[in-house]
Amino acid sequence: MPEPSVGCPEGAGAHGRSPRSASLPLAAQLKRLVAAHGVKNWAQIATELHMRNGKQCRERWRNHLRPELNKGDWTQDEDVTIWSRVQQLGTKWAQISELYMPLRTDNDIKNRWNSIIRKSSHPSGRAWKPNEITLREEAPPPRRPRRPAGPLRPARSPCAHARRLRLGRCSPRRG
Repeated sequence: MPEPSVGCPEGAGAHGRSPRSASLPLAAQLKRLVAAHGVKNWAQIATELHMRNGKQCRERWRNHLRPELNKGDWTQDEDVTIWSRVQQLGTKWAQISELYMPLRTDNDIKNRWNSIIRKSSHPSGRAWKPNEITLREEAPPPRRPRRPAGPLRPARSPCAHARRLRLGRCSPRRG
């Protein structure tokens, strides 16, 4: 096992750097490549960024690194826009983001929508109308994790146990 570098921060990995610091040069490199190749050539950009594919590069750019991206506080006008667009289009977050709110990511808009419908008043500040109350009540609850954690996790198959046993990762079953 390699020795961590001298003076590395607490919690640094085996190579002496934290996961966050490893992504900082990657972000700068991705910004440089997007400036050189444009925002449509993700496969070309990915060939120059080792350990990343085109989709990963595009998602990183689109959701985190775009200079025009707004990660600040939400305004009342934005809340009203989200409300009216969901009434018009439904919960098509990518379409709402692309057509009406290009400075916000689709995931940010979805999260804001879930926040709006749980508020005690309409985004414009007035009381909820009866049909809006129905819409709020019909909103699906937040998703739960796919697999339960801890003791509720389903039992592993016998072949998985045999593989772990062969690799020395567990002890033989008793009984």
